[in-house]
Amino acid sequence: MLYMIGGAPRSGKTTVARRMLAEHGVPYFSIDTLIASLASAQPELGMRVSDPALKRMEIVWPTIRKVASDVVQSGDDLLLEGDVILPKHLIEFGHSTNTGIKACFIGYADVDPVKKLRAIREHAAGGIDWTEELDDARLLNLIGELRTFSEYLRRECCHYKIRYFDGSTCFASAIRDAKAYLHSAAQLEHLHAPPSRQSSLRLPS
Repeated sequence: MLYMIGGAPRSGKTTVARRMLAEHGVPYFSIDTLIASLASAQPELGMRVSDPALKRMEIVWPTIRKVASDVVQSGDDLLLEGDVILPKHLIEFGHSTNTGIKACFIGYADVDPVKKLRAIREHAAGGIDWTEELDDARLLNLIGELRTFSEYLRRECCHYKIRYFDGSTCFASAIRDAKAYLHSAAQLEHLHAPPSRQSSLRLPS
């Protein structure tokens, strides 16, 4: 089974992935690891870890797509998670492989930036976290950009009929619901739609 989680940074994607591993034995791979390796090993790609997701995804999606296809063909379980996975990619992948996967997105389109800042600071306290490199003003600005990104994901998920979970009000609930959805026993349908109806992505409701 191939699982995919997309969403804004600091939305809980990795937390969901870790719970899927701990509770259900589903291994996961963070696409951030791939991006960091490519940025370091192949500077000619012109990609930086700090680049916006929409820029990074243009470079890394072909590689992710190949990995996903290999997982489907092998029949192994794997969860891929990262902010460069977009709803349109699931449509593309479904059209090319004619296979069923379980996928969802997590964001915070309506979050209060100040509350989100406080939550990020509390979560990172005592650990190594990239957000600690940013002062409050820069982090608040970033949160605003990520809220806009979450709005984009929510619109796209609505358009393509893909599940989107929003943690603006309750982060823990979004994490719990996303994990439950991915692990649900609902019958999978193919991520395949006729070319004339590209918005008809069919996933378990």
